[in-house]
Amino acid sequence: LTYSTLHEERQLVERQLDHLLRYEKLDASNIALLGTHHIERSFLAGDRRLCGLPVEAIKDDGTVSAGALRYSTPRRFKGLEADAILLCDVDGVGHAGSDRDLYVSMSRARHRLYLFRRS
Repeated sequence: LTYSTLHEERQLVERQLDHLLRYEKLDASNIALLGTHHIERSFLAGDRRLCGLPVEAIKDDGTVSAGALRYSTPRRFKGLEADAILLCDVDGVGHAGSDRDLYVSMSRARHRLYLFRRS
């Protein structure tokens, strides 16, 4: 999915997340948001909630608080996986979207992968 503004990206991610939670009945613990920027510089900066759920950067063991959505950079998520991965902030800034990071991100999804990139 492509976006032009961070506001538009947030809407697209939230719509897809809502579909996964409500209609596909995935548990939040089976979904991960991978962003090419740290959470403080991501589309979530300023408001770390999606679909009424808090979004937290993963701890060293890959977990977050109960009921929260996991957020990580691709490099930090290496070795972990989730049923659904939402790869966000693919905007080409810095090393964001490098072949290595994109490969790591895409290979972490067990069943579903959604890519959100700036047009």
